[in-house]
Amino acid sequence: MFKIDQFAAANEAAIEQFSYFAKLSLGNLEKFAELGLGAARESLTQATRHAQSIAGARDVHEAIAINSAAVEPAMKRAYAFSRTAYDTAAATNEEVKRVFEQNTAQLNKAAIAALEEALKYAPAGSETVVGNRPKGLPAHAGGLFHWRCRIISP
Repeated sequence: MFKIDQFAAANEAAIEQFSYFAKLSLGNLEKFAELGLGAARESLTQATRHAQSIAGARDVHEAIAINSAAVEPAMKRAYAFSRTAYDTAAATNEEVKRVFEQNTAQLNKAAIAALEEALKYAPAGSETVVGNRPKGLPAHAGGLFHWRCRIISP
C-alpha cells in the first residue's frame, strides 16, 4: 500500500545512492590511477639509476653488490605501494558500510512505521500479535543487517 509520494521518495533516494556510489567509485579509480602512475614513475627513476650504477661497475663483484643493495629499497617500495592500496580499499569499504548502516536504519524505521500503520486496521482479536510485534521486529532487522556486514567486511 505505497502512496505515490512514498514511491517517488524511494526512487529519488535510490538515484541519490547510486550517484553517491558512482562518485565514490570514480574517486577511488582516480586514487588508484594516481598511485599506479606514481609507482611507475618512481620505478622508472630507480631502474634508470640502477642501470647507470651497473654500467659504471668495474668488476663482477661490484655489479653483484649493486644488485644486492637494490633489492631492499625495491621491496620497501612494493610494501608501501601495497599498504597504500590496502588503506584506500579499507577506507572505501568503511564508507560503503556506513552508508548501508544508515540506509538500513532508515529502512527499519520506515518498515516499522508502515507496519504500525497497517496494524491500525487489524481485525478484532489480533491484539496479542500486535502487542508482541514491536519487540521482535527491530531486533531481527538489526540482526539481519549485522549478518550482511559480516559478509561484506574483510
